[in-house]
Amino acid sequence: MIILIIVFLFAIAMAIYLIRKKHINEILLLEDEKLQIQHQPIFEELTKLKRLNMTGETEEKFERWRKEWTEVIDVVMPQIDTMLFDAEDAIDRLKFKKASAIEREIFEEIQKCDQKHKQILEELDELMGSEEKNRLEMEAIQEKYRTARQTILAKQYDFGQAFEPLEKKLETFTPQFEEYEELTKQGNYLTAREIVLHLTKESEEVIRLIDKTPTLLSKLNKVIPATMKDLRNGMRDMEEQQYSLVHLDIEEQLEQVEVQLKELGLEVKELNLQSVEEQLLFIENQMEQFYDLLEQEVRARSKLQKDIEDGYNRLNHLIHEASGAATEAESVQRSYHLSVQEATLPEKLVRVLQEFRIRYEDLLHQYNHPPTTYSVVWEEVEKVLLHVDQIEEELEGFVSKITNLRTDENRVREQLDQLTKQMQDADRRLHRSNMPGIPNDINTRMEEAEEKIYVAYESLNEAPIDMESVELQTQEAKVATEHIAEEVEQLLANVLLIEEIIQYGNRYRLNDSQLDERLKIAERSFMDYRYTKALEEAMAAVEEVEPGALEKIKQSL
Repeated sequence: MIILIIVFLFAIAMAIYLIRKKHINEILLLEDEKLQIQHQPIFEELTKLKRLNMTGETEEKFERWRKEWTEVIDVVMPQIDTMLFDAEDAIDRLKFKKASAIEREIFEEIQKCDQKHKQILEELDELMGSEEKNRLEMEAIQEKYRTARQTILAKQYDFGQAFEPLEKKLETFTPQFEEYEELTKQGNYLTAREIVLHLTKESEEVIRLIDKTPTLLSKLNKVIPATMKDLRNGMRDMEEQQYSLVHLDIEEQLEQVEVQLKELGLEVKELNLQSVEEQLLFIENQMEQFYDLLEQEVRARSKLQKDIEDGYNRLNHLIHEASGAATEAESVQRSYHLSVQEATLPEKLVRVLQEFRIRYEDLLHQYNHPPTTYSVVWEEVEKVLLHVDQIEEELEGFVSKITNLRTDENRVREQLDQLTKQMQDADRRLHRSNMPGIPNDINTRMEEAEEKIYVAYESLNEAPIDMESVELQTQEAKVATEHIAEEVEQLLANVLLIEEIIQYGNRYRLNDSQLDERLKIAERSFMDYRYTKALEEAMAAVEEVEPGALEKIKQSL
């Protein structure tokens, strides 16, 4: 019992020792962090401001920062020292809960001081950086300003009506330069920074305007008017060459462009260059379209000169071909059956072609009696020739079919002769075989195939011949013949196999009454022309006596 009490007391003492040690370490750590903040060289950093003008914003910020850090050193640090002492006292008195609360309060105060330290340094860096940035950027702005002013003065003519507004825009820089200098002297670097940023944006805008203005004015006053003059001269030359250009409506649109150019001149004076640039791009595209329209007329005339007569000759030739096909169709109808649509197709094509010829002759008249809108004429000629192509394709298909009718007749006769020979060969093989007789279903299908061949032959002997019907009947005869030929081939093979199986099974019949009985059943089925049943019975009987025998028999065959 005494030992347990001693162990218990020792455990309590050890726990108190460990907790106390933990708090002492925490106090030491907090005291070290306090010392680090206390020894931060804030006042040394603030002395950097002495190279600036210590007036205005700079002086105000310096005083505020010095006051704030003085308060940290002279007020907050002693308070932290007192709290550290209270925490140590609480630890000595084993009031660990109170010590923890004081430690948290000390940590929060140290964090506030550290945050204040960082804030002062950030604001200091911002102020120092503003002075340096202001100086460098302002030098660049003033250089741009001098270059811009020299440019517009040296090339005043190139800026035209935009010269005065650009010059006024540059004049606004001077008072801002002066204001910047005054704010810098007063130490108001952050306020001066705002002017620098504004001037940076303004200078970039002025440079953009100066760069673009001469190019836009050149297009506005020289390039586009010269293009319009060139278009008008070209149109006049084409009209003298008997081109009709009224439908293009180019002259009216050019007059609208002239009005638009005057309005754009006013926009340039207002320095609305973005809008001017967009509208000039549209006008340039419009001029390109006008050139394309004129070029299209020239190309259309060139194509007509080359192809319009050939197209007319081709149309006449095709009418002649269609008329010949119509005459041939009448002759062919006496030997071969043609549908009403097929028989009347050539005459129909002749009528359509004659209508197109009338239309084409009108186009020829327009071409030969200028002034003419050649692009419209060529477009209509192309439409006619497209229809002519389609008609020519139809006519070629008809002529090809008429030509092939005799060839198709001969081909079908040869095919029916081959089918007849195939049937004769099948019949001969059946009658030469050793089978006792031919099954009724085989005879029936052979008769059906022969009947189909006969019907196809009869259709060929009709006048006129309906080749579509003959082709269909020949195909049916072919299917029936091939099918029965396969059946005959299979039947002959089965008969041979039955004979071989029964012969093979004979070696077991004396010693196996059951096998003998089954083979007798197979033989009776064989004699009754039931070859399928005979084969199944014989196969099952022999395979049961000698598994694998069927495979041996097939290999021997």
